[in-house]
Amino acid sequence: MTADTATRAMHIGIGLDHFDIAKGGLERALADLMRFLLARGHRVTLFTMDEPEQIRGVPVGVALVRVQVSGMRAARERAFARNFVSQAHAAGCDVTLGLRHCPGVDVYYPHGGTVDDSLRARYRGASRLGRTVRELVSALSPKHRWFREAERRLLADEAVRTVAVSRLAADALVRAGATSSRVTVAENGVDVERFHPRVSREDVAEMRARFGARPADVVVFFASHDFRLKGLGTLLEAFARAVRTEPALRLAVAGRDSTRSFRERARRLGIERRVQWLGEIRDLERWLRAADVFALPTSHDPCSLVTLEALASGCPVITSRYNGAVDGETISGAPGVSPAIVLDDPDDAGSLAVALSGFAESGVRSACAKAARASVEGRTWERCHAIVEGVLASAAAERGRGGTS
Repeated sequence: MTADTATRAMHIGIGLDHFDIAKGGLERALADLMRFLLARGHRVTLFTMDEPEQIRGVPVGVALVRVQVSGMRAARERAFARNFVSQAHAAGCDVTLGLRHCPGVDVYYPHGGTVDDSLRARYRGASRLGRTVRELVSALSPKHRWFREAERRLLADEAVRTVAVSRLAADALVRAGATSSRVTVAENGVDVERFHPRVSREDVAEMRARFGARPADVVVFFASHDFRLKGLGTLLEAFARAVRTEPALRLAVAGRDSTRSFRERARRLGIERRVQWLGEIRDLERWLRAADVFALPTSHDPCSLVTLEALASGCPVITSRYNGAVDGETISGAPGVSPAIVLDDPDDAGSLAVALSGFAESGVRSACAKAARASVEGRTWERCHAIVEGVLASAAAERGRGGTS
């Protein structure tokens, strides 16, 4: 199915436990998908656990239905999966799209990757005893047991079509049990109009002042709502090494995660005066345009939206091979003219420090910035959403509820 294939108008039921546009990349991507589907003439109903007044950022035209749940977390998750599908069918939906673990949906669209990959990433860096304890707790957790069971059922069900947000995510889903012929890759897109390098000198000067940076400083920018998973600890260690030889480097950290332990680590490393803690930010595109390099040494990210947004803004990236937003040869040394340095090991502070030091040279930054923008110019959300629409239409046609004409 391609964007050019004619599709009949469908009533699409989408299930997501909670929706708040400010929460992160999944919600932003879903809001954009719903706008696309509405513009294509489809009817869209969003099923969540929340009361309608608790939901923020849903596009105009999307109907809202609350799914009734009760009990502890695992019981609520089970009830949501069961009741979403039954309520969607009762509402006359032609096809159902689940973004969480909802056995019985027609299309499964897991933005967070597989359960075990996500959990293993959270154990990285722990001692052997720490990993053992966490694995035991996870094995006994009703919530995690449900997530594993639901994922196993979804991936084993030959009637379910699965959409992966990257090739990295698709490979992981197949390893977890999905049939490769039932997995379609719809790589996340980026809004190249919102995120772009075209900006006035005055705006850059204003944003760099908000970074606390002087004109000659080199700003390294980190943004996430999960500091540990996305590698802030390793970044602080690497930054402390890099500034010994490159004193112009400054680090800015954005996100609503707790900063207390990371501030203490920065203090112990002697870099607290070189780190700016920004908290949650709203105008991400302006921050990215004013930064010199974006660093995200993540342990797990099927396809980081902020990575793509940094590249579109002309901001070169340092990340890891566990980030599905970047593909290509693994590089562990200093940057050349590649838009991204992809580290083999996200915990390797030494290699990350070398990469940071390399971006202290203005000529390198300029060349990489041009390559960064060029690398994502054709990666639009319209292309991604058209693929998802095609999968939905094919699933509806298979179930005899509409779809392709």
